Amino acid sequence: MCKYNLAWIGDCKEPEVENGMCEKHKDLKCCSCGKPATHECAETGQFVCGAELCDDCEHTICDNGTNGGIGFFREGKRPEGLKEHCKKSEQVYKPWYVTETEKIDEKRASEEAMRELKPVVDLSEYTPFIGSRVIKHKSNKPFKSGLSINTVKGVIVHPILNIPAYTFEEDESYVECRRCKPIAGNQELADKIAAIQKIRDEQQEQTDLDLKGLTAVERIQLALPIVKIDGILKGLDIALEILNKPY
Repeated sequence: MCKYNLAWIGDCKEPEVENGMCEKHKDLKCCSCGKPATHECAETGQFVCGAELCDDCEHTICDNGTNGGIGFFREGKRPEGLKEHCKKSEQVYKPWYVTETEKIDEKRASEEAMRELKPVVDLSEYTPFIGSRVIKHKSNKPFKSGLSINTVKGVIVHPILNIPAYTFEEDESYVECRRCKPIAGNQELADKIAAIQKIRDEQQEQTDLDLKGLTAVERIQLALPIVKIDGILKGLDIALEILNKPY
């Protein structure tokens, strides 16, 4: 069977006559270098190229990474001195899809390099607070330990934000230093905040327990007490917000 490859069709498959080729294809020469042709050029434009080529030659790539257009319209400029087809080793430009892939790879490598080259973070400003007790000064939320006050165990670089963060004795969490306020030297304030937070949490827990399972009618009947309790909770939240403000 003839092994001459027809563009976009496949092997010829006519009876073999000589050197794996049929009568029609056995004497064809490569239009680029003159060696025995093995296939048709499969490059396309308005038409299929179809030129006879050997395995060492191919369609010349233009400066825009394409075949320059096959048909009535031409796009791109061939390298000086090269014809429409050339040896693969003579190609000057790369196909557009190879160039685009290389650009994507370069961008990805650059981004990975930038991630590895994170700026050095100075922790010295916060290391003096190791051993101090801190609170979250921008919210009333407790730490992961469930406490309103935690003890600073160490200072690290936040693995995501790349800024200083505290670690704690009471739990395994870390919180940005900028979100914490040291209260060392003001035990009275610390105790006051802890006491108010405890009252607030206990009241919320009791309220949730009392309201659990109530029907809509029962909730309406208890509307006034519920409003009063909500007012108490909001008042405690305001007190905590004031006490938690930075000095």
